[in-house]
Amino acid sequence: MIAFATLFLGLVLGPQRVELAVQGDVASVQLVLDGRQVSTLAGPPWKDEVDLGATLRPHLLEARALGAGGEMLATTRQWVNLPRAAAEAALVLEGDPARPQRARLLWRHVEYATADSIAASFDGAPIALAADGAMALPSYDPTQPHLLAAELRFEDGTHYRAELSLGGAAGAVMDTELTGVPLRIEGTATPTVESFAGALRLDGAPVRAVAVDKSPGRVVMVLDQGAREPLRQIAARGGSLITPATAVRAGEEVEFLFPNLRNVAMVAGKDLPARLFTMTQPFTRESGSFAWMLTRVPVPPAQHYQRLSDALAVAGLQAASGARPRAVVLVLGPDPRDESAYGAGEVLRFLEELRVPLLVWSTGRPSSKTLSEDRRALSAASAWGKAQDVGSVSRILAAVERLRDTLDHQHTVWIEGAHLPSSVTVDSTARGVQLVGGH
Repeated sequence: MIAFATLFLGLVLGPQRVELAVQGDVASVQLVLDGRQVSTLAGPPWKDEVDLGATLRPHLLEARALGAGGEMLATTRQWVNLPRAAAEAALVLEGDPARPQRARLLWRHVEYATADSIAASFDGAPIALAADGAMALPSYDPTQPHLLAAELRFEDGTHYRAELSLGGAAGAVMDTELTGVPLRIEGTATPTVESFAGALRLDGAPVRAVAVDKSPGRVVMVLDQGAREPLRQIAARGGSLITPATAVRAGEEVEFLFPNLRNVAMVAGKDLPARLFTMTQPFTRESGSFAWMLTRVPVPPAQHYQRLSDALAVAGLQAASGARPRAVVLVLGPDPRDESAYGAGEVLRFLEELRVPLLVWSTGRPSSKTLSEDRRALSAASAWGKAQDVGSVSRILAAVERLRDTLDHQHTVWIEGAHLPSSVTVDSTARGVQLVGGH
């Protein structure tokens, strides 16, 4: 009955034209941005302009179709400046509505007719999945909340996840969207749903966690073109680039994004399609350690223009896709140049709202000195915050240990509904729990 004809697939801000496809007996359409009504369309053509603000921020844009009496007929929405999937997947329950014992996975992908792998789980434990997507649920207590999940992986390395919560105090099925909230949890104990009682707030009001999980992490590294040669020099000097504390874990993914523009004609523009930048396919622990990959990844030839801050914003979207531990690492050379459309401070706030932590590393001045000979400071100021020195093997390993700590302490806590990342906060009385992504 109603759908967006305008899709925002890149990074956008400011006034944007929005067009809708509307069918049926619709009297008017309301456009709602981040929960606030911004426009009412009384009839065709179903289009208007929506102001996304002067700074880069995540948004939720909704369109509500109303009947002649003001009743809600249908709604549709799209996320803006948030990760967008090329696949859609959904889980549906079958059988007794009071206590369903079966479920089915439905999915489609814009490019692939088959998936490389599909896996399902119930409260984190694997369950069998038939070729047609059918699955039998294990025995469970319907008075307690449970999480049914399925993950699909495709030939290009991408993966997608569908979740459905069921059960609860009333014993009712809750077929609802879930929002994953990345949190840093101190200590070594495995967190439980009960341990988050009273810890989370949604738009200032208490909200209940329905599930918690720990998945393999994703890291996106943005390489300043000036960092290539210093990193090669470090690799040439030799030395072990891995320790038990710096290894890539099973299932983790590392991607490299290069901030060289593919289309220099768009330098002046602020609307930023992700395809402007070159990005590698995901590397895994079979490819080597973080430091090994960093010092040996093939780097495209340097170009005249470089947009580091813009690339960081795109990297943040990539890192935030899926409910996984995440981090973006910016690796700077001795004299980084930035011709970005977005300012460094603006992008730092954007990453914080996405709940993506940023680590900044610097190769420092070109040098063949070893750590024992070099007395440079361990950190230095940069436009993107304090940069940790990675000018030697020992210092790279120290930086990776900090990255490892950032990933290892992250867990995803699930709450009901679809919410902007910035709408969820941690109560001031919670101990040992922090939001991921503060800078």
